[in-house]
Amino acid sequence: MGRKENLTSEDRAWIKRFNKLGGKTKTTASGRALEKNLLSRGGWMASVDHQDPDLKNILAHGQLFIPGKSGVSVQAVLGKDHQCHWNASDLFKSGKADSVVTGYVLDGDRMIWRQHSWGMKGNRILETTEGNLGSAAYFGVRYSGKEAQAFARNIGPRPKIY
Repeated sequence: MGRKENLTSEDRAWIKRFNKLGGKTKTTASGRALEKNLLSRGGWMASVDHQDPDLKNILAHGQLFIPGKSGVSVQAVLGKDHQCHWNASDLFKSGKADSVVTGYVLDGDRMIWRQHSWGMKGNRILETTEGNLGSAAYFGVRYSGKEAQAFARNIGPRPKIY
């Protein structure tokens, strides 16, 4: 499992920016509770979006998915980099996924929880971003049917910056 000493200079720069912004961003009780929840499951840092509209659902109904345990597997179904929410929604809309999960992923090398969304087909995680292949754990709320359709609508149009 990862350790702080495995961090790259890019990671250290990101953490420095994150920590610098931390004192200036609005935090919430739900966000702090989710950070505590995630860190109780592993890792040494959780980058929680305290303004995430799904935050309370993730905290109340989140499930832990560990690849290789309890029948959970991962399949690469790569989409556009840095667009996991839209990629996962596209998988659901096309019928390739039976649900969309939004929450957080634990990087297997650096042990940092980051916001992420992915598709699910049964117990198989459909990972759409190459950088998250090999992740140690996933934690999120699973939406199917009308909830998944609402998630796809609420994320808005796909960004064109990447």
